[in-house]
Amino acid sequence: MLLSDIIKQAKEKPHLDWEVYCQWKILHCGSLWGGDESKPVVWKCSCGAVNTSVAGEKYGRCQHCGLIFLAFLK
Repeated sequence: MLLSDIIKQAKEKPHLDWEVYCQWKILHCGSLWGGDESKPVVWKCSCGAVNTSVAGEKYGRCQHCGLIFLAFLK
Protein backbone atom coordinates (compact mmCIF):
# COMPACT_ATOMS: atom_id res chain seq x y z
CA MET A 1 0.00 0.00 0.00
CA LEU A 2 1.37 3.37 -0.96
CA LEU A 3 1.74 6.21 1.52
CA SER A 4 -0.73 8.30 -0.50
CA ASP A 5 -3.32 5.50 -0.18
CA ILE A 6 -2.81 5.33 3.58
CA ILE A 7 -3.25 9.09 3.92
CA LYS A 8 -6.40 9.00 1.77
CA GLN A 9 -7.86 6.15 3.84
CA ALA A 10 -7.09 7.96 7.10
CA LYS A 11 -9.10 11.01 5.94
CA GLU A 12 -12.24 8.96 5.15
CA LYS A 13 -14.98 8.35 7.72
CA PRO A 14 -14.96 4.78 9.05
CA HIS A 15 -17.60 2.41 7.70
CA LEU A 16 -20.14 1.39 10.36
CA ASP A 17 -21.56 -2.13 10.02
CA TRP A 18 -24.88 -1.88 11.90
CA GLU A 19 -25.72 -5.57 11.48
CA VAL A 20 -22.52 -6.62 13.23
CA TYR A 21 -23.11 -4.03 15.98
CA CYS A 22 -26.64 -5.35 16.60
CA GLN A 23 -25.39 -8.94 16.71
CA TRP A 24 -22.70 -7.94 19.23
CA LYS A 25 -25.24 -6.02 21.36
CA ILE A 26 -27.62 -9.00 21.46
CA LEU A 27 -24.79 -11.41 22.27
CA HIS A 28 -23.43 -9.32 25.18
CA CYS A 29 -26.63 -7.77 26.60
CA GLY A 30 -29.20 -10.46 25.88
CA SER A 31 -31.30 -8.12 23.76
CA LEU A 32 -30.91 -5.20 21.42
CA TRP A 33 -32.59 -2.87 23.92
CA GLY A 34 -30.99 -4.34 27.07
CA GLY A 35 -29.14 -2.31 29.62
CA ASP A 36 -29.82 1.04 31.25
CA GLU A 37 -33.11 2.52 30.04
CA SER A 38 -31.78 6.07 30.14
CA LYS A 39 -29.22 5.25 27.47
CA PRO A 40 -30.12 6.15 23.89
CA VAL A 41 -30.98 3.41 21.41
CA VAL A 42 -29.43 3.83 17.97
CA TRP A 43 -31.44 2.56 15.01
CA LYS A 44 -31.18 2.84 11.25
CA CYS A 45 -34.24 3.70 9.18
CA SER A 46 -35.00 2.15 5.80
CA CYS A 47 -34.18 5.54 4.21
CA GLY A 48 -30.61 5.18 5.51
CA ALA A 49 -30.76 7.79 8.29
CA VAL A 50 -29.34 6.88 11.70
CA ASN A 51 -31.60 7.90 14.60
CA THR A 52 -31.54 7.73 18.38
CA SER A 53 -34.38 7.10 20.83
CA VAL A 54 -34.62 6.17 24.49
CA ALA A 55 -35.36 2.52 25.28
CA GLY A 56 -38.89 2.04 26.59
CA GLU A 57 -40.48 4.64 24.33
CA LYS A 58 -43.65 3.54 22.52
CA TYR A 59 -42.30 4.57 19.14
CA GLY A 60 -39.50 6.41 17.40
CA ARG A 61 -39.75 8.75 14.45
CA CYS A 62 -37.07 9.06 11.79
CA GLN A 63 -35.55 12.55 11.79
CA HIS A 64 -35.06 12.43 8.02
CA CYS A 65 -38.23 10.91 6.49
CA GLY A 66 -40.69 10.87 9.42
CA LEU A 67 -41.26 7.08 9.36
CA ILE A 68 -42.64 5.77 12.67
CA PHE A 69 -40.75 2.78 14.10
CA LEU A 70 -42.69 0.74 16.71
CA ALA A 71 -39.96 -1.51 18.13
CA PHE A 72 -39.04 0.34 21.34
CA LEU A 73 -41.56 -1.40 23.56
CA LYS A 74 -40.27 -3.56 26.40
